[in-house]
Order: sequence, then structure tokens, then C-alpha cells
Amino acid sequence: MIRRQTAYHEGGHALFAHLSPHFDRVTRVTIRQTRHTLGQTFDEHSDVPQSRPILIDNIASYYAGMVAEELAGYDPDEGAGSDLTMATAIAKTMVMQYGMGQRVGRRVVGFKELVGGKLQDDIDQDTREILGEADRLAQKVVSEHLGELDAIAELLLERETIGAKELKEILGPKAQAPA
Repeated sequence: MIRRQTAYHEGGHALFAHLSPHFDRVTRVTIRQTRHTLGQTFDEHSDVPQSRPILIDNIASYYAGMVAEELAGYDPDEGAGSDLTMATAIAKTMVMQYGMGQRVGRRVVGFKELVGGKLQDDIDQDTREILGEADRLAQKVVSEHLGELDAIAELLLERETIGAKELKEILGPKAQAPA
């Protein structure tokens, strides 16, 4: 059962990344267990500056694994903990360092000032809103491609590791960023 759940989890990450125009090509997805993980999704990384839409997609890709598990009927477990930690860290960085929070505004906070009171409340609220936006995006993308998610999970269960070619066969051409 853990293997099947992992196939859906990693399949959700791969599906989202392949369909997002803000990700480079997914090179490999595996459910081969290592010392630290039950599976992994690998993608190429570019040096494109991280705009708000790219960062939201990045957070949504972390959520897509858990979303895929839930849509496949599995209860959430601690396996997604590192994904949630990364998603939260990105959202908090967007608010505190990149000036992308509605309430906190266009400034860096926590650099030379202590953060507490209303400012901390604003940081928390902005962070929750960003995470909510990314979660809704992950829910939308994954739920619109359940058949493809099933196909990815089944192929992972059969082969343990799949590459970009197999993802393209299931999902079609990689989504491209707008020019």
C-alpha cells in the first residue's frame, strides 16, 4: 500500500511540473526507496529569476504530491512533511524577503528588526494566503488530470522509474513558458 501511495505522490509532483509552464523538463520520477525518501521527482533547473507566478507554481508542485494522494483516496501522512516544510519556507521568504505579501508590503522584514505583534500577524496571514493560492492551483491541476495521474502511478508501480519520454507519452508535450 505504501508503494502505491508513493506512486501517486510522486506522480502528482511529476504531473504538475510537466503541465506547468514555469518548470523545466522532468527528467525522471522514481518510487525506488532510498535511506531518506520513498520516492523522488527530478527536474532540470534553469537560472530564470523567480517571479511570483514561478514561486506559486513551485509551492503548488510541493502540494501536488499530497493532493494526488488524497484524490487517490489515501489519508495524508508524515511522508509529505518535507514538502510542506519547503512550501512554507518559500511562501514565508516571498513575504519577508521578496516584498510579495499584501499586508507586509514591498520591504524586507526580520533583517534588523525583531518581528512580533501585528507585523508577525501580517506575515502569518500573507504566508497563509500564498499557501492557499498554491494549494488551490495544485488541487485544480491534479483534479483535472486524474486519468493521467492513474496512468503515471501504474507505470511507476510497473517500472519503479520513468523518464521524460514516458511522461510526454501520457501527458503530451511539456507546457512552455509564455514568451
